[in-house]
Amino acid sequence: MRINLSFLIVFFAQLFVSAQTPFNTFYDNGTKNEVGQLNENKNPTGLWEYYYDNGQLWKTGSFNDGKCNGDWKYYDTKGALLKYGSFDNDKQIGEWVFYKDGFLYNKATYENGVIQMDKWFYKNGNQEAIGYYLNGQKNGKWPFYYENGGLKQSENFKDGEAHGEWLWYFPNGVLACKGTYKNGLENGQWKWYFENGNLKNVSNYSKGQKNGKWRFYHENGKIAEKGTFKKGEKVGKFKFYDEQGQLTETKSFD
Repeated sequence: MRINLSFLIVFFAQLFVSAQTPFNTFYDNGTKNEVGQLNENKNPTGLWEYYYDNGQLWKTGSFNDGKCNGDWKYYDTKGALLKYGSFDNDKQIGEWVFYKDGFLYNKATYENGVIQMDKWFYKNGNQEAIGYYLNGQKNGKWPFYYENGGLKQSENFKDGEAHGEWLWYFPNGVLACKGTYKNGLENGQWKWYFENGNLKNVSNYSKGQKNGKWRFYHENGKIAEKGTFKKGEKVGKFKFYDEQGQLTETKSFD
């Protein structure tokens, strides 16, 4: 007996379609809310559309037996694109792109639902920052940039916490501050600078608390203040100086 292949294709296609039930919901004002289909298990399947109560499309994408699969797009209440990306079995995958006020501002990369990398952008398209993740937590070096492309800040992370050297820069490229974190807390010596490059402050930390000698300087390089901290508290004598380096005041903390 010969089997008509075309007939079988049409037959099974009709069975598949018949197993899908249209599903629509509406807001109280009569505008559509959800437009999609349910499978035989009454789970969302195929392409779905969701709307705001003003009639604008909110988001659209596909389901496979109730789980997001494939490309999805999201819009604001005025119809402007907010973000788009892909799902695999309800988990974000690949590159997701985000917009704000009509401009690209973020790109994020996902693997099996876990974020791997983030990039931020200025309205002129220049990169504002880039960072990486390990097991969903910030990890390694994260550089930040000024809108003109100059380095603004360099951060380091380990297991989601600030860890390692951090650097800040003035718009003219001069170093503004440098210090070290350990397990999320300031640790060791920190230095701040004036925009002319002269030293502004030298401080010491231990487990996030001010600890050890502190020195402040006037912009001309002369000492302005010096003293000592212990476990976050001032101890001993703090001395203050004018811009000519002359002692003007002494305070005791005992």
